[in-house]
Amino acid sequence: MPPKRPPRPKKTRPWTKWTGSELTDPAKLSRGWHMNEDDLEIDQMRFPGSEELSWDTIQRVHQLEAMETELASAGDEYDRLPNIEAILEAYKSGKLDWYTGLVTYWSKGSRICQPRPFDWDEFEAISSHYEDHKGLWTEGLNISENDVSYGAITAGPCRIYTKLTRLTLALRLPGVPKMSIYQGDLKMLLGPFGGTIGPQIPVICMSTSQTCNGPVTRQFIEIEVTILDQGRQRMTAWTRTTCCLNPGSWKYKSIPRLDGPIVHDLLYVASAPDN
Repeated sequence: MPPKRPPRPKKTRPWTKWTGSELTDPAKLSRGWHMNEDDLEIDQMRFPGSEELSWDTIQRVHQLEAMETELASAGDEYDRLPNIEAILEAYKSGKLDWYTGLVTYWSKGSRICQPRPFDWDEFEAISSHYEDHKGLWTEGLNISENDVSYGAITAGPCRIYTKLTRLTLALRLPGVPKMSIYQGDLKMLLGPFGGTIGPQIPVICMSTSQTCNGPVTRQFIEIEVTILDQGRQRMTAWTRTTCCLNPGSWKYKSIPRLDGPIVHDLLYVASAPDN
C-alpha cells in the first residue's frame, strides 16, 4: 500500500483577498501587481466610457495613469504631466486612438499634429522649433514592450580542486527591443558642462516596460550610435535610435548597458552551426 500523501501546507500570500468591486485604477492594485497581469479579465480594465475604445488604447490609458501617479508623487522634473493629462483626455474622449506605426507630437499639453509615421528629421525639427527638451512628447511609439531580463550565474569549483574551470553564465531574454544606458553615461558624454551651454538631448517620451520585477517607467531619448572595429575605426554610419535612460550610474553587478537591436540593424549577422 503506497504511503499516504502528507497534507499540503497552507498557502501564504503577501496580499489580502480582494472582496470589493472590480479594479480599474492601477493606483489601487496590491503591491507587486500591475495592469498587465495575465489573470486579470479584460472587463476589469475597462472604465466608464471605454466601450468604444480599442484594447490597445485601454492598455495605454492605464499605462499613462500609472505614469501620472508616479510623477505626481516623485516629482515632474521634465514637465511631463501636462502632456500626459492632455493625452489621457484625448484617449478617453475618443479624439485619439492607438494606431500601431503612427505617432502624434505634444508640447506643454497641446497636440501639434495629426497621427503620422514617425520620422527622425521631423522629430528633430519639431524639437528644435519648440526649443524645449523638456515639454515635448511623442505619443504612439511602440517601445513599451517587455524589458530585458538579465542575470549572471557563476559556477566556481571547490577551493580544493584548483585546476577545475570557473564558469560565468550570463542569461537574458532574446529580442531586446531597445538600447539602454545610464544617466551617468549620458552625463559623461555631455562633458563637464553638461547640457548647460551645449546641445540639449532630445527626450522623446516616457514609457513603461515590463520586467521580472514588475513594471518600471523610464525616459527615452534620441541618441546616435556607430560600431567600431578592434582598431577603433568606424564600421558603420552614425545612426539615430531610441535609448532607454536608466537612473543613476552603472555599478558592479548592476543591470548591464544594452545595445538592443542596433547590431542586427547595421550589420549582416549570420550563424554557421557545426563549423
